[in-house]
Amino acid sequence: MFVGKRMRGAQYMAGYAIECRLKAKLMEERNVQTLEDLEGIFSKKMRIHNLDELGVELSGWRRISRNKEFLTSWSVVRSWSVTWRYQSEFAQSDWSETEHFLDCVGKALIWLENSL
Repeated sequence: MFVGKRMRGAQYMAGYAIECRLKAKLMEERNVQTLEDLEGIFSKKMRIHNLDELGVELSGWRRISRNKEFLTSWSVVRSWSVTWRYQSEFAQSDWSETEHFLDCVGKALIWLENSL
Protein backbone atom coordinates (compact mmCIF):
# COMPACT_ATOMS: atom_id res chain seq x y z
CA MET A 1 0.00 0.00 0.00
CA PHE A 2 2.83 2.37 0.81
CA VAL A 3 4.47 1.77 -2.57
CA GLY A 4 1.09 2.28 -4.24
CA LYS A 5 0.76 5.64 -2.46
CA ARG A 6 -2.10 4.46 -0.25
CA MET A 7 -0.73 6.17 2.82
CA ARG A 8 -3.74 5.91 5.12
CA GLY A 9 -4.29 2.31 4.05
CA ALA A 10 -0.67 1.49 4.85
CA GLN A 11 -1.00 3.06 8.29
CA TYR A 12 -4.27 1.27 8.96
CA MET A 13 -2.86 -2.14 8.03
CA ALA A 14 0.30 -1.57 10.09
CA GLY A 15 -1.76 -0.67 13.14
CA TYR A 16 -3.99 -3.65 12.55
CA ALA A 17 -0.86 -5.84 12.53
CA ILE A 18 -0.06 -4.52 16.01
CA GLU A 19 -3.60 -5.27 17.20
CA CYS A 20 -3.40 -8.81 15.85
CA ARG A 21 0.02 -9.38 17.40
CA LEU A 22 -1.16 -8.19 20.80
CA LYS A 23 -4.15 -10.52 20.66
CA ALA A 24 -1.98 -13.42 19.50
CA LYS A 25 0.46 -12.77 22.36
CA LEU A 26 -2.42 -12.77 24.84
CA MET A 27 -3.68 -16.08 23.45
CA GLU A 28 -0.18 -17.58 23.61
CA GLU A 29 0.31 -16.45 27.22
CA ARG A 30 -3.03 -17.87 28.30
CA ASN A 31 -2.71 -20.98 26.12
CA VAL A 32 -6.04 -20.44 24.37
CA GLN A 33 -7.05 -20.57 20.73
CA THR A 34 -9.76 -17.94 20.32
CA LEU A 35 -10.78 -14.47 21.42
CA GLU A 36 -13.87 -16.05 22.94
CA ASP A 37 -11.59 -18.13 25.18
CA LEU A 38 -9.74 -14.94 26.20
CA GLU A 39 -13.01 -13.24 27.02
CA GLY A 40 -13.81 -16.09 29.38
CA ILE A 41 -10.49 -15.65 31.16
CA PHE A 42 -10.66 -11.87 31.45
CA SER A 43 -14.44 -11.64 31.93
CA LYS A 44 -14.53 -8.78 29.45
CA LYS A 45 -14.72 -8.19 25.72
CA MET A 46 -11.47 -8.76 23.87
CA ARG A 47 -12.85 -7.92 20.43
CA ILE A 48 -11.64 -4.39 20.90
CA HIS A 49 -9.31 -2.17 18.92
CA ASN A 50 -7.71 -0.15 21.70
CA LEU A 51 -4.02 -1.05 21.61
CA ASP A 52 -3.31 0.18 25.15
CA GLU A 53 -6.18 -1.86 26.61
CA LEU A 54 -4.84 -4.98 24.91
CA GLY A 55 -1.22 -4.34 25.84
CA VAL A 56 -1.86 -3.80 29.52
CA GLU A 57 -3.18 -7.37 29.79
CA LEU A 58 0.18 -8.84 28.71
CA SER A 59 2.35 -10.15 31.53
CA GLY A 60 5.47 -8.15 30.57
CA TRP A 61 3.69 -4.95 29.58
CA ARG A 62 4.56 -3.00 32.70
CA ARG A 63 8.24 -3.79 32.22
CA ILE A 64 8.51 -2.81 28.55
CA SER A 65 6.27 0.23 29.00
CA ARG A 66 9.00 1.70 31.20
CA ASN A 67 11.57 1.45 28.41
CA LYS A 68 12.14 4.83 26.77
CA GLU A 69 12.99 3.35 23.38
CA PHE A 70 9.78 1.32 23.32
CA LEU A 71 7.73 4.27 24.59
CA THR A 72 9.08 6.52 21.85
CA SER A 73 7.68 4.17 19.21
CA TRP A 74 4.58 3.24 21.19
CA SER A 75 3.55 6.88 21.61
CA VAL A 76 3.15 7.04 17.83
CA VAL A 77 1.69 3.55 17.35
CA ARG A 78 -0.98 4.04 20.01
CA SER A 79 -2.46 6.87 17.92
CA TRP A 80 -3.74 4.21 15.50
CA SER A 81 -7.48 4.05 15.07
CA VAL A 82 -9.71 1.51 13.42
CA THR A 83 -11.52 4.47 11.82
CA TRP A 84 -8.50 5.03 9.58
CA ARG A 85 -9.92 2.19 7.53
CA TYR A 86 -12.65 4.53 6.34
CA GLN A 87 -10.68 7.75 5.87
CA SER A 88 -9.54 9.17 2.59
CA GLU A 89 -5.93 9.23 1.56
CA PHE A 90 -3.39 11.82 2.67
CA ALA A 91 -1.82 14.36 0.40
CA GLN A 92 1.62 13.47 -0.89
CA SER A 93 3.17 15.82 1.66
CA ASP A 94 2.12 13.34 4.36
CA TRP A 95 4.46 10.60 3.17
CA SER A 96 6.95 11.44 5.88
CA GLU A 97 4.24 10.98 8.53
CA THR A 98 3.42 7.58 7.08
CA GLU A 99 7.07 6.57 6.92
CA HIS A 100 7.50 7.59 10.55
CA PHE A 101 4.40 5.66 11.62
CA LEU A 102 5.50 2.52 9.76
CA ASP A 103 8.97 2.78 11.27
CA CYS A 104 7.50 3.03 14.77
CA VAL A 105 5.22 0.05 14.11
CA GLY A 106 8.22 -1.99 12.98
CA LYS A 107 10.13 -1.12 16.13
CA ALA A 108 7.13 -1.83 18.37
CA LEU A 109 6.61 -5.23 16.74
CA ILE A 110 10.24 -6.13 17.44
CA TRP A 111 9.80 -5.10 21.08
CA LEU A 112 6.59 -7.11 21.39
CA GLU A 113 8.19 -10.15 19.85
CA ASN A 114 11.48 -10.06 21.75
CA SER A 115 10.48 -8.65 25.12
CA LEU A 116 7.17 -10.27 26.01
